[in-house]
Amino acid sequence: MRAQDETRTYNERAINSVGDTVTLQQAEAPYRGGRIFFSILLVVLILAMLGACAFLMSIFRPPQTGKTDAGIIWIRSIYSINNTMTPSARVRPASVSFNPGGRTFWIADASHARVVEFDINGRYIHMLTRYTSTEGTSTLFKYPTDIAVGPDGTLYVCEQTYNHVLALSTSGTLKFTMGVEAPSSVVAGPDMVVVGGKGGFAAFRRDGTFIGVVGGPGKTDKLFDTVSGLVMDKDENLYVVDTYNNRLSKYNKKGDRTWIVEMGPPGNGGINLGHNMSSDEIKKKWPSAMQIPTGVAIDGANRLIVVDNLDFSIAAFSEKDGKFLAKWGSYGQDDGQLYYPNDIAYDKSTDVFVVTEPQEGRAQIIRLPGSGGTLTADMHRLLGDLPTACLWPLVFLVVLLIILLLLRRYFRKRREKAERNDAQNYLEDLLGKR
Repeated sequence: MRAQDETRTYNERAINSVGDTVTLQQAEAPYRGGRIFFSILLVVLILAMLGACAFLMSIFRPPQTGKTDAGIIWIRSIYSINNTMTPSARVRPASVSFNPGGRTFWIADASHARVVEFDINGRYIHMLTRYTSTEGTSTLFKYPTDIAVGPDGTLYVCEQTYNHVLALSTSGTLKFTMGVEAPSSVVAGPDMVVVGGKGGFAAFRRDGTFIGVVGGPGKTDKLFDTVSGLVMDKDENLYVVDTYNNRLSKYNKKGDRTWIVEMGPPGNGGINLGHNMSSDEIKKKWPSAMQIPTGVAIDGANRLIVVDNLDFSIAAFSEKDGKFLAKWGSYGQDDGQLYYPNDIAYDKSTDVFVVTEPQEGRAQIIRLPGSGGTLTADMHRLLGDLPTACLWPLVFLVVLLIILLLLRRYFRKRREKAERNDAQNYLEDLLGKR
C-alpha cells in the first residue's frame, strides 16, 4: 500500500513538473513573439527612415532642371530680394561668398549700397545697409564692391572707392577696418585675410594686424595689374587672378610663389587686339584663351574655377600646376548663359556655384561638369545634405529605439520575476507534499 502511494506521489510530481515546464514554455512564447515583432518593426523603421532621408534630400538639394547651355547646368536665378522687379528689390550683385556651413551666401550689391544674404533655393534671408561701430555710431555702406566670409562667419566688405575693408559681424557690428588702396578683392582663411588691389595683394592677421604686401603695379611676373580674384585652399595656399595681365598664380602660406601661368594674351580692358595673332594662334599658345579673368573658386574636385568677364566663360585649371582643363559657357542674357560675369563662389555641401552678373542684375546658381570630381567630394556633398534632410527622422528613430529598449528591459525583468515566482511556488509545493 505504501509503495503504491509513493508511486502515485512520484507520478503526480512528474506530472506537475511537466505541467510547470509547459506553463513556462507557454509564458515564454509571447515574449519570443514580441522580440521577433520588435526586430521586424525596427528593420521596417530603419528602412522607412532611409527612404524618408532620400526623399527629403531630394527636396533640400537644389533641383537640376536639365537645362544645359555650353556645359553649364542651370538651376535657378536670383533677380530680386522678394520676387518683384521694383527698383529697390532688384539686385546687382558684384561679388559673392558662401557662409562657412554652405547653403547660404552673401552678395555685395554695390549699386544699392548693401550686402544681402540668400540661401541656395534663392530665398532672401537677411540684409545689411549699414554697420555700427563699437561706440554706437551707425554708418551707411557707400559702395561695397567685394565680399568674403571668414571661417568664423565674419564678413569682410571692400569699399573700393574709400580705400578700406570692413570686418563685420553678421548683425553689422564693425570689428575693425583694414586700410588698403582701392581694394578689389578679399579672401579670409583660418589665420589670415588677404586683400587684392591694383598692384598686388596685402596680407593681414585675423585681428586686422598688417603682415605685408606682395607685388607692385606693372607687367612683369612679379608685378600685377589689378588682382580681381582671390581664393584659399584648406592649407591656406593662395590663388591669385591678375586680371589685366591675364595670369593665374599660386602662393604658399609663407608668401612664396609656387607657379604662375598665362591664361590668355594680356590686355587692358580686355581688348586683345594688336597681337597680330589669329584666334586659332591665340588658342594654340593660350589654350584657355581668356580675356578678362575676374573671380575664382575651388570646386569639389580641387580645380580652380575662373570666371571671365569679357569672354563670357568659366574655365577650370589644375591647382597643382595651373594647367588648363576645361571651359564652359556662352554669351547671352538667358538663364544658363553668361552676361559679363564678375565673380563666382562654390559650395561643396551641395555642389553648386553662384555666379554674379551685375550688369544683368542677376545671380545664377549653376552646376559644372565634374565639379564633384572625387569620392571624397561626393561624400562631402552627401554628408552636407544629411544633417538637414535626416535630422528629425534620425531623432525620431533614436527616441523610438530608447523606448523599445526600455520596454524590452521592463518585460524581461517581468518575465524573470514570473519565472522565479513559478520556481519558488513549485519548490514550496514539493516541500509541502512531502
